[in-house]
Amino acid sequence: MGGPGDSRKPFTVNVYLADKERNIRLIYWLLKSACLWPYSSKASIYERVLSEFSIVTCFSMLSITMVSAGLFLFVEERGNTDLVMMHIGPFLCFLMTITKYICLVLHVDDIRSCVDCVELDWNIARSDEDHEVMVRNAKIGRLTATSLAVFMHSAIQCYGISRCLIKDVVEVDDVNVSIRELPFPFYNKILDVRFSPAYEVVLFVHCSSAFFISGITSVNCGLMAIFVMHACGQLKILTMWLGNIVHDDDVADVNMMQKKLGFIIEHHLRVVNFVYHIEEVIYMTSLVELVGGSLTLCLLGYCSIMAWNQDKKERIPTYCIVGISFTLNIFIICYIGEILSEQYRQVGKATYMTEWYRLPPKTTLGLLLINIRSNYNINLTAGKMIDLSLYTFGNVLKASMTYLNMLRQMTA
Repeated sequence: MGGPGDSRKPFTVNVYLADKERNIRLIYWLLKSACLWPYSSKASIYERVLSEFSIVTCFSMLSITMVSAGLFLFVEERGNTDLVMMHIGPFLCFLMTITKYICLVLHVDDIRSCVDCVELDWNIARSDEDHEVMVRNAKIGRLTATSLAVFMHSAIQCYGISRCLIKDVVEVDDVNVSIRELPFPFYNKILDVRFSPAYEVVLFVHCSSAFFISGITSVNCGLMAIFVMHACGQLKILTMWLGNIVHDDDVADVNMMQKKLGFIIEHHLRVVNFVYHIEEVIYMTSLVELVGGSLTLCLLGYCSIMAWNQDKKERIPTYCIVGISFTLNIFIICYIGEILSEQYRQVGKATYMTEWYRLPPKTTLGLLLINIRSNYNINLTAGKMIDLSLYTFGNVLKASMTYLNMLRQMTA
């Protein structure tokens, strides 16, 4: 079933299946990297137990690393302000990641609904033009999600490796011993990581936690990019259908026009419902990303200034890479929110520009209802309070610089 009144030759089914599987496969990989693939109600007991075990393992790794870092900062080294400011960034990052992970787990049903909507839209697309629009938007979504995942994993692992290459000199039994640093702060009273095998055990936990951090962040931003670009593709298809609803051969056929209009309205409601599920998945994680990201960028800037003043300039490139990755995540979230809002406005314009005066009165009334609904713009939000837009991105950067200036004044 193609677009309303579509008489174009259908594209090859094999091509359609390949494009559909390519899109779903990336979603599967992203969710699997964070142990979040939503199994259907038909899943076996083994699959359900494995899924629950994976979620508990991921949450445990992140919690252990965050708690040990918190004990190190606020118990063991609470009097050393410079050291606390240097290492509070990773602690904040773990807190953000656990919060986002909890939100994603709680909305796994909405993720499943989004995946089902994507599969349904690919299944009902049958014309070459509709297929081309969907493929074009799917490529943009996949490229964005893949780039974010690669960059985030690279940034986090680069930070961890750079920390492991640093050696510190401590006094053990009146003897100076050179020990290796861990990727993240660790409370030594839990395990003495100065010696093997405690160091290797904690290093494994930290590396696993770093992988989960980058995976969960990639899932949050990558899924949003894929789903929103898919929604934009469906809105573009809807705009094309509205532009082609009036044909000289069909104007006199009231039943044909009603059939076309019914198809358009059904598709419009399906897209609106899809965007609603996207909003339910990302509204809390986006709030965490914006607030936590602005604080993290502030701390990274402060750490870079400290490294410069303490003649430890080799650490600055690592801070810059991590800072760029956080900035890129926030930008993508805000930018695709802007794209979705703009594309939805185009539907209202297309309805207004339709040659409605040539249509039967009942059909014209149906177009009027679509136009009225399109006047209530769709906006993805952070916490259902802040609209995701380029204006919001600028405010986040300004807030980060404001926090950095305040922090410098307080520590001066």
